[in-house]
Amino acid sequence: MEKDNEKLFEGSIEIYMSTLKFLEYVLSEPTKQYHISFEQFLILRNVRYRDDVTQMGDCG
Repeated sequence: MEKDNEKLFEGSIEIYMSTLKFLEYVLSEPTKQYHISFEQFLILRNVRYRDDVTQMGDCG
């Protein structure tokens, strides 16, 4: 039983990691032309569309 659980766990890690890699690729595709990451895009989006973002950080 323990070996079955270990195999299941290892398989789920592989699926999880491949899914994250795919999501990273899909999310970063539109920002490639600007040479920025998806995380950088989210920061710029917050600066543009939120009123409570300051140089000291996000207040909300």
